[in-house]
Amino acid sequence: MFAVLTALLPFVILGVLELGLRVANYGGNTSLFLSAGGDYANYYICNPIVGRRYFFFYFTIPDPPNDVFLKQKPANGYRIFALGGSTTAGYPYGNNIMFRAFCRNASRTSSPTAPSRWSTPR
Repeated sequence: MFAVLTALLPFVILGVLELGLRVANYGGNTSLFLSAGGDYANYYICNPIVGRRYFFFYFTIPDPPNDVFLKQKPANGYRIFALGGSTTAGYPYGNNIMFRAFCRNASRTSSPTAPSRWSTPR
């Protein structure tokens, strides 16, 4: 019995610590997406401080691009999220050379008549 309690003690301590940090709202709201609000109430945006989840030891925290997307995905629509490092985010290039711009342009080129909702509320 003592061995089981000893093995579980670190998990209990970490669980209590995690619960305490969540109750105290340590680090603020680090949800991945937030409701855009205002005229864009039907859209989500990337949380500008989501980087605090992973870069809490740094003074400068990378922030996501200001893209929006519909909360309700259209029935005939697709959502493509690209995960990656600095190249996926477009560093060190401008917005027109970012990975998502290449995907957007390829989508528009392959199906020019299809409706496009790339980062622009309609």
